[in-house]
Amino acid sequence: MEFCHTDLFLHSPAAQRLSEFIEKQRQEWVNRNDLSSVGNFESFEQDIHTLVMAVERELVSEELSRYDLSAKEIEVEGKVYRRGVSLPESYLTAAGRISVERHLYSPVAGKGPSLCPLELRSGIMAGYFTPRAARQGALQWRC
Repeated sequence: MEFCHTDLFLHSPAAQRLSEFIEKQRQEWVNRNDLSSVGNFESFEQDIHTLVMAVERELVSEELSRYDLSAKEIEVEGKVYRRGVSLPESYLTAAGRISVERHLYSPVAGKGPSLCPLELRSGIMAGYFTPRAARQGALQWRC
């Protein structure tokens, strides 16, 4: 049995919507009787961008979730933290906002802020921006 990575990708809801849109667009051109009438290209361009960004958000969300940990305890800079709650959190990516379920860890000894391994391991900035989104935002402010 042969395995193809695109098989999994095509099961993504956003990828399926993109595929359906492309097929519909192609069929409209095939079925067009009046060759002088054309579709609205600007509308097509906006629709394809929106659909591609949705696919990107799905894929980035899936990948970011892999950076989470679910160990009972972790050690960071010599301090031990115990797994607490698992909550969804919104993050801003280069493709827009996503929501990812992640674990928080509380210090075992004493008080202190909770840690989110997903954010530490992936380089989330200010608890909200993915590295690429943060870089893009910083570049816009320079201009």
